[in-house]
Amino acid sequence: MKINTFKLLTFRIAQFFSTFLFLFTYSCAHSSISIIEEIPDSTLNNTCTISGYISDRDTKEHLVGASVLLNDGIYETHCDINGFFSFNNILPGKYKVTAEYIGYETYSKSNVKFKGNYKYSLNIKLWCDCPVID
Repeated sequence: MKINTFKLLTFRIAQFFSTFLFLFTYSCAHSSISIIEEIPDSTLNNTCTISGYISDRDTKEHLVGASVLLNDGIYETHCDINGFFSFNNILPGKYKVTAEYIGYETYSKSNVKFKGNYKYSLNIKLWCDCPVID
């Protein structure tokens, strides 16, 4: 019985580290999106608010004028001078979230689920696709 438990524990640890390594490698090599806050708000009448910032993954600078699209442009907005964007009165459901900016890798994530009566705060980091000039 101890051998089977040891094998299972070893397998689980190996699974954890391989998953961690994959996620770490993916997040270091590409753009990313993360939901950093999900706040219930009963005043939204079963809609949701989606807002956040778009920044350069490496320099952390906000990307003024970057585009944010839901479902390939059915909803679209642009970042203000602080890199902030906001969508109001969005119906709950699964959306494809896309962020794009000239000179940066376009980032899309499908099936991002948003529930009604919630405010979502997103943090989107784009990877510069610019050639380095020495």
